[in-house]
Amino acid sequence: MTDADLDYQRELDRLTSAVERLAPRQRLGWLLAAISPLLDQVAARDGDLYDEQEMTTPEAVERFRRYAGGGTRLDPAPIHYHLTYFSLVESEDQDVRMHVRSQAAWLAAQWLQLETGRELPAVEDDFELRPTADIANTLAWTRSGQIELLPEDAAHGDAGAAVRELRLMRDELAGWPEA
Repeated sequence: MTDADLDYQRELDRLTSAVERLAPRQRLGWLLAAISPLLDQVAARDGDLYDEQEMTTPEAVERFRRYAGGGTRLDPAPIHYHLTYFSLVESEDQDVRMHVRSQAAWLAAQWLQLETGRELPAVEDDFELRPTADIANTLAWTRSGQIELLPEDAAHGDAGAAVRELRLMRDELAGWPEA
């Protein structure tokens, strides 16, 4: 493991520990605030993803934001399905911008599952709720505009940019209201 890998892992551990000290509602609020700006990139990507889709991608992002804002009368299942499908399609290309959009959609889908506390329909059977460290790792790479790497592979990307994002998120979290 390189120094960049160790530095990245140390900062990821610090952020994960801070997030896990929050009450579940505060954790969800912080995560929503952290991913919301990323969703603008997802919403900007329009087009048919699959036959007979229930909504467009901009509509899915708009419904996600309404649901997250308290629109609990909305059914999260079709939103989740669209976001996971979008994530899968966008990740199939080697274009970094597409991967970043894919990761942002994946994070929103993770938030929906955390919010509802149940498994929601997804395009893949193996789409499961991930631990806080995985979500924080994806956030760091996505917010720094990079394809997600495993923490032990941080030296293969711009680890400095990802570490800066981890530190920024920890600073943001320090001011987050606790329960």
